[in-house]
Amino acid sequence: MHPLHQTGMQSRYFNWDKCGCQGGWHLSRVILCAQTFSIQGWHDTYSHDIILIMSGHRLKAEERKQQIIENAARVFAERGLEGARTRDIAKACGINEAILYRHFQSKQDLFHEVNAFLHRNAMESWRVITESAPDGLSALRAVIRTHCKGFLEKTERSASMVHAAAEALQNKNMREIYGAWLISDHAFLTSLVARGIADGSIRSDLDPGKVALTVLGLYWQACILKVYELYDGRMVSNPEELFDTILEHISAPVESAETTEPAEQQAEVDILKATGS
Repeated sequence: MHPLHQTGMQSRYFNWDKCGCQGGWHLSRVILCAQTFSIQGWHDTYSHDIILIMSGHRLKAEERKQQIIENAARVFAERGLEGARTRDIAKACGINEAILYRHFQSKQDLFHEVNAFLHRNAMESWRVITESAPDGLSALRAVIRTHCKGFLEKTERSASMVHAAAEALQNKNMREIYGAWLISDHAFLTSLVARGIADGSIRSDLDPGKVALTVLGLYWQACILKVYELYDGRMVSNPEELFDTILEHISAPVESAETTEPAEQQAEVDILKATGS
């Protein structure tokens, strides 16, 4: 007997022959049939119950929480905190709202966890790609390129930054948390600039903190252009164009062959010039 029958939800709710589940079941088929229920006007609760009963696999608590966060990121990116409904997030995960609230106390709590997840991922990617960079300038360029690629490929990254900033204006607690993240981002970028100054790849007359702040400002500009869909050539074609100028400006000048001559040879040239020879 199918587990669905054991729940008392008899075959009047589910046609096994039509869905191809006779004698067994598969999650993808069950989801398809559950969606058919919704089309026919059945309440979404039945769909959720069917998916949970028939999946044959219960996610561990941490796996379920991560699944909710990843799906919520897309919903929040599209609708923001106010516009997103927990019902829609739960539906995207294939669960009911009761399960969602087992892991998160409120929609705002989930919104914060989503942004924390995105920030942790960004910082981890920064650390990984900068460890193998040969110098500070290369490390900074790698971070910028990774972020630019993310802006183009993942709309939720740009949208989440905008929504988080909007919520921070109204919520002091979120403002303090997100402000701390921004400070940590600035500190990391500052360390890359300082590294470049130390190894000679970045000009030594620059203030590392101010350069890092300028890069952060360009991140926000890149984010806004993505949200407004302005990478169409009217202003720029891609976010990397925003950063090219500053990278060129902060790069240490390449020494010419004349300035790298041995001291003795340079001294001889100076003597010849002084004597008029």
